[in-house]
Amino acid sequence: MSSPIPPWAASSFELLVHAEGHYRESGDIDRRLAVIGFDNAIESAITTYLSLKPIQRGDREYKNEDVQAWLKDHTTKLSFFYEELGRRQQGLKYPEAELRWFHQVRNDVYHSGIGGIPNEHCLRGVREAAMWAFSVLFEVPDIEVQVFEVVENLKPYPDSNLDEQLADTESAVSIAGMTFSPGEVLIAVAPATYRQMASEVAAQSKLEDDADD
Repeated sequence: MSSPIPPWAASSFELLVHAEGHYRESGDIDRRLAVIGFDNAIESAITTYLSLKPIQRGDREYKNEDVQAWLKDHTTKLSFFYEELGRRQQGLKYPEAELRWFHQVRNDVYHSGIGGIPNEHCLRGVREAAMWAFSVLFEVPDIEVQVFEVVENLKPYPDSNLDEQLADTESAVSIAGMTFSPGEVLIAVAPATYRQMASEVAAQSKLEDDADD
């Protein structure tokens, strides 16, 4: 049974879900949005946690002046998070310098547009860091599983290549006087299957393109 997501952590959880959805897509815009989303999720989790009442965070209390200082900016929020890791004697998954680097990449993409396309190391790192921060602060050990479950059932983006293939092999469906293509039906009734088939079509297309080069 999955650990419950605290209601006060719902907004941060939604950021993780949104970023994960983009992370699974292969487009350049999706890669940029994934970095922005995961980095925002880290900051949101810390901000939310510091804004809670002690009863909502395991009866942990902090001086009000310390909370205000930690909430000042992104750097001080990260400082709090690493101090909290020490207080809880939690293991260090990523050094603070790397989380600051992820944030710089996010800023380059979001503010100036000079960051280019985030590489796979950055994408994996900021994703894992966002899951880690949420898991630690809200004490939800299976957060990645829960994000995965939600994203798997989200309606995927239509894929024109897959839709064309389905239209060649499957019949359209008529319901209440309206006609739906095979792709539209599959998205509606089996989004995970549609997503998987779209990935397979994209992979096959890439293999064919590479063979032609």
